[in-house]
Amino acid sequence: MAEKKIGSIKDFDNAVFLTLGTGIGGAIYLDGKMILPKMEIGHMVIDLNAEKCACGRVGCFETLCSMRKLKNDIKEKLELDSETTGKEIRKILKDLNMYNKVKDIVEKYIHNLCEGLENIISIFHPEIISIGGSFTYYKDILLDKLINELNKESSFMIKGNIPKITVAELKNEAGIIGAII
Repeated sequence: MAEKKIGSIKDFDNAVFLTLGTGIGGAIYLDGKMILPKMEIGHMVIDLNAEKCACGRVGCFETLCSMRKLKNDIKEKLELDSETTGKEIRKILKDLNMYNKVKDIVEKYIHNLCEGLENIISIFHPEIISIGGSFTYYKDILLDKLINELNKESSFMIKGNIPKITVAELKNEAGIIGAII
């Protein structure tokens, strides 16, 4: 709600706000009004051959595209301590030598994120998709990769109709600010 009132999607009637963090949450606005889906957007299936989600389904958007998933996969590949912080992961991704060791993980993450976004775009045709949560701290590393991949790999249905993709102006604080608005 904060991003709609004072943030990145305030000037758009048809918008999607996604929070990528421990899981995936979101809000969808059509004709300026928030719609309240009965299903959480994070539990949209994007890969039937992927791992099982905590919800019981297989291949949920949240299971493959939460920031927790990206960070855990990097920790596992580099054999890092489970207590390695997001700040330390960000530093690893900024180091070219270290990035090259986990490039495949980042590329798979971006590919999966595109799959989920393509579904959202095909269903809702938003003017903008704003991404919040801890993804905002990785904007300089991930956002251009996401936009480029989405433009390159999008299906014929959305080719040329990709909405503006941005990050939350209120960063990871959008939820708490929205709670008091």
